[in-house]
Amino acid sequence: MIPYYIFSPRHEATTKNIKGELVPFAQYSDVLFLEYSKLCGRAKADVSSLKYLLFNNIENPNTWSTVLKVLMNKNDGKMDIPLWPGTGFSLNEAGGRALLGTQIGAPLAWMLIQHKQAFGAKSVVKVMIDKPDVNYVCSQLILTA
Repeated sequence: MIPYYIFSPRHEATTKNIKGELVPFAQYSDVLFLEYSKLCGRAKADVSSLKYLLFNNIENPNTWSTVLKVLMNKNDGKMDIPLWPGTGFSLNEAGGRALLGTQIGAPLAWMLIQHKQAFGAKSVVKVMIDKPDVNYVCSQLILTA
């Protein structure tokens, strides 16, 4: 799955000064699950078949900062974003946990936790950082479940 421009309902209501009650879910993980479930239904695919979640073109400043710090720690102070297939981090590594804990990574973890009945015992096992080509400025995160 490749979400694009991700915002939670709470974030959108706050930044756009929307008054009134929010839908019963306020986190992006809820939106992510509903959209993914809808797409699986259209494709007649099992929800539990999720293997990868790719976040393309990271623009969130906090996530971007974490990506650069993690790369610098792994690459002796160099901030170079590797080309595809990129650099991988297991969740046993501090860098992998830091990336999963970002505003972009955490919704996938929460989605798997909140919807364990649909996904089973699935969890994030690896996080990749790369850029698709040399002209690409931002990186992408690929979370493997």
